[in-house]
Amino acid sequence: LLAVYIFIKFCNFAKKFQLSSGLKKLIFILTGVGLVGFNVVYSMGNSAIEHGQGWDLATYALVGSLIWVFVFAFALMADTKAE
Repeated sequence: LLAVYIFIKFCNFAKKFQLSSGLKKLIFILTGVGLVGFNVVYSMGNSAIEHGQGWDLATYALVGSLIWVFVFAFALMADTKAE
């Protein structure tokens, strides 16, 4: 519940900003590429865990994807600048 509350507060904070349409489009494209990339890296991390090589790669993929969720949410919630 605390994580949901923090995310909602972050989204309300992001509504106060304006981003250009080009930057928003770039973030949306990178989100699509990141969706595939993070899944591949996380899969490689799971394979490394099974082979006893540690949790590092899966942890990096998880933390990176959670950070990207906030970048995507910021771009989604921010207003688009009038050109």
